[in-house]
Amino acid sequence: MHILTSFFLLFISSSLFAQPFTERVLDSVVNKAFQKHGLHQMTITWSEYEGSPLTKIQTFNSQGLRTENRVFDGNRWVRHKETYDSLTRRTSFTFFDEKDTSVVTSVHVYTYPDSSTLKEEVFNLGTELTSTKYEQYKKDKDTVWITETESWAGHNRVSKNLTRITQKSDSLTIVEYVGFDDSGKMKDIDTYYHLTRKDKKGNSIRTSGKYEVVVDESLQNNQELYMDVISYPEKYIQYQLDGKYPYVFGEEITSTMVFDPKGRLISNKDYSSKTNYFYNQEGKVIKTESFYKSYDNPKEEKTSEQIYHYDSRGLPLKVVETRFKSGKVITYTYAYK
Repeated sequence: MHILTSFFLLFISSSLFAQPFTERVLDSVVNKAFQKHGLHQMTITWSEYEGSPLTKIQTFNSQGLRTENRVFDGNRWVRHKETYDSLTRRTSFTFFDEKDTSVVTSVHVYTYPDSSTLKEEVFNLGTELTSTKYEQYKKDKDTVWITETESWAGHNRVSKNLTRITQKSDSLTIVEYVGFDDSGKMKDIDTYYHLTRKDKKGNSIRTSGKYEVVVDESLQNNQELYMDVISYPEKYIQYQLDGKYPYVFGEEITSTMVFDPKGRLISNKDYSSKTNYFYNQEGKVIKTESFYKSYDNPKEEKTSEQIYHYDSRGLPLKVVETRFKSGKVITYTYAYK
C-alpha cells in the first residue's frame, strides 16, 4: 500500500482587485517589441461594470524590466515600484498606500552578499526594519538546495525552510519541501515530481503531482512505529532525504502543460481549469479558450474565449474576451509610449 508517510507529512500550500485578462504567452512578444521600438510604458484599459473604465499601467526600463505597476479597479489605485542593479537583479520592491499612492507602506530591499545568497529586508513605512530573510543556494551535480532563514525584529524567533530540487533524468525533476520547528529540527516534508514525455505528434507533455513514499502495509498497524514517528519526525524525514524509501507517482495529476514541437505552450491544465492556445504562422497567440469543471459538476465546460489582435509592430492592440455564462464581451485595449 502507498502511504504519504501521513504520520507527519504536512503540506502548506487573491486578488482583491480587478485585473485585466493577461496571458504568459504575451510576455515574450511584448518584451521583444518593447526593446526593438524603444518603448517604456504599456497601458491596458477595459470595462467590466458600469462606471469608470479599469486601467493597468506598467512602466519598463531600457532592459525591458518592469519598474512600476499601477492598477485602477474602479474605486482606487494599487501601486508598486521595483528597482534593479546592473546585473538585472531586483534590488527593491515598494508598496504604496491604496488611499494615497504617494505614501509608502512597505519596502522590500534585496542585496546579494555573495553569488549564492540573497538577503531580503522588509521595512515598514520604508524605514522601520520588521524582518530579514536569507535565501542561500547550493548546487552539486544535478541537485540544488535552497535554504530560507527568516527572522523578525523584536522577536526571538527564526523560521527556516529547505527546498531540494533534483534532476533525476532529462525528463524527471523531484522537488522536496522541508519545514522546521522553532528549535531548528525538521518537522515536515512534502515531495512533488515534474515529468516530461513526448507524444506521437512530437509535443512535450509536462505533468506534475505528488511523489509518494511507499510504506509497507504492515507498518500501518505498528503502534510503536507510529509513536516513534510522532516523537521523532526529523529522523524519518532524514531517511526520506537519504533515499531510504522507494517512491511512486501519485495517482492524481495536479497539472499538465503541453508544448508543441516549436516549444509553444498549447495547453495548460490543473485540477479545475484548462486553457488552450492557438498561434498564427508568426508564432503569436491569436486565440485562447478557457474551460472549468467543479466537484459538483465534473463535466468540463467552456467558460470563455479570447481573440488577440496586434498592431503593425507586432504588439498587442486589443484582446476581445467572450464570457459564455453571462454573455458578456469585454475588450482590453493596449496603448504604448
